[in-house]
Amino acid sequence: FKYQSPKTTIDMSNVPVSGENFGHEYDNYRSQKAPGMNAAERGQKITKMKMEEAKLVEKQILISLHNLKRTSRKRRGHVPTTELFPSVRHCNEAIATFGDAGDFKRALKLFMQMRKVSAIMRMSRGGSVFSSSNSHNIVEDRSEMKRDDAETFEKSTNSVQKSPIDLVSSPPKPNLVTYSTMMSRAVSLGKPRVALRLWNLMRNQPNFYTNVLSRKLRAGRIICDDAEQLMGRAGLQALEADETVIVPDVICCNTLMNAYAKLGDNVMARSVLNSMLGANNDGDEKMLCHEGIPMTTPTVVTYNTLADACKVAGELGEALEVLQLMKHHASKTGENSVVPDAMTYTILIGTCARKSKQQQQSRDIRSGGERDPDMAFSLLDRMIYDGIKPNGVTYCALIDVCSRCRRVDLALNGLRIMLKQRSGANITNALPRNQQ
Repeated sequence: FKYQSPKTTIDMSNVPVSGENFGHEYDNYRSQKAPGMNAAERGQKITKMKMEEAKLVEKQILISLHNLKRTSRKRRGHVPTTELFPSVRHCNEAIATFGDAGDFKRALKLFMQMRKVSAIMRMSRGGSVFSSSNSHNIVEDRSEMKRDDAETFEKSTNSVQKSPIDLVSSPPKPNLVTYSTMMSRAVSLGKPRVALRLWNLMRNQPNFYTNVLSRKLRAGRIICDDAEQLMGRAGLQALEADETVIVPDVICCNTLMNAYAKLGDNVMARSVLNSMLGANNDGDEKMLCHEGIPMTTPTVVTYNTLADACKVAGELGEALEVLQLMKHHASKTGENSVVPDAMTYTILIGTCARKSKQQQQSRDIRSGGERDPDMAFSLLDRMIYDGIKPNGVTYCALIDVCSRCRRVDLALNGLRIMLKQRSGANITNALPRNQQ
């Protein structure tokens, strides 16, 4: 069939399913009810359908951007209320699909088109900060439309029901999910510096929470004491209730920390954690804080990412402090969810016998030396003592430490421990007797 957009036609005959049955068949594939398909085929089918939907979103936003530019040139100051856009949710899903497929340039192009559409709409509305909405309802304002515009809008509204994607009257302005998705895909594709630039771009947006508070302070709507209260947990929850305000959550903070981890910058990664915990509360020494990070509760992923940053930097001493930080957090908050897991100890074991990125003279004595294999076995002992079962990745990290230290005997000992655990025997101590 043909989808009619205002003064534009898209051929959608190659869509795998019709718009009416799209959601039903897509849910069947996701719920593993598709007849005659195994898990691999079902996953390939879902990936293909997501890619087709992402291409439709890409086409529609290109059409919307073209129509907006043409309308703004013909009638300056006119708000194109008849134009329809893909919803922010569909744009975010398309960005994630392109990023997962490894086509980051395509995802970045779609992201920039979202920003352009929002900028054009903001300028057409008199330069005010435009707040996009995720609502799927199309609002008609016939009092401000000419007769021909109303007829075109009616036709486009009727054709929306045949489209597999939702079209709304609000432009898809990038939100927190958009920036977090772009940052995570950039890090996963080996572009951590691009993720940091995206973070700075998000922090400079007018609807970023720090900029919102600054405008309120300048306008005299709040006083300084109120601003300090707004930066607390209760105040941030009130800002998060407003969908137009960007307040970084724990997922966004973890993604930013992961970007620093890929670069081996454990100092900046630690500054992110300090800001999340609310620095300068537990000591007289002033700690380094990261700009734009609100107070939020860290998770196990947060601490594991910090340990990974220390691993890339080759700082075993800083990595070992992660265990103390996790214990301190659990004792202070009373939460048992933030405790070291197998991933934590695997990262710490893999940090042993690594050269620091800093100069040799400034290295921590625990970050290198001939007894690093013993430190790795000690960490394995502590892991087993805490009731955490080592996995294959843990033993691979242990054997890799022994190989970097050229200790074949200890590498064989790690292999024997792994085989002993596989046989079901009880493992009480990992270190050999002559090394204890």
